[in-house]
Amino acid sequence: MHHRVFFAIFTVASLVVGILSCLAGRTLRRKGPFARPLVAIGSVGNLIYFPFGTIAGIIGLAWCFSDRIRSAELLSIELDHKAAAGDGTHSWLQKAALPLMIVVLVGSLLTVDGWGHAHALSS
Repeated sequence: MHHRVFFAIFTVASLVVGILSCLAGRTLRRKGPFARPLVAIGSVGNLIYFPFGTIAGIIGLAWCFSDRIRSAELLSIELDHKAAAGDGTHSWLQKAALPLMIVVLVGSLLTVDGWGHAHALSS
């Protein structure tokens, strides 16, 4: 039972960190006044996801607290995809992809957990 509680806490924490990271990115792109605090909070949350999240968290914290790093930012480029007629992309599909991936990930983890319990594997 303890592993299910841990899994639930980890899942909720991951969703919160993801939402904070998205808000930080959006605020940062728009040069909002809360960009630095949101990046700092999201970076601290990412530190637990070793190794890639840890590296991203350290870089984010360095950006938040170093004037030199912030002043050395590269020129920003527009990364949003602009759909063209006939290119096979749909705006609704782009918006649905991330929530669908989250559902598939959580469903996969729960399926593997149930399979492990059904086969008496320890966790």
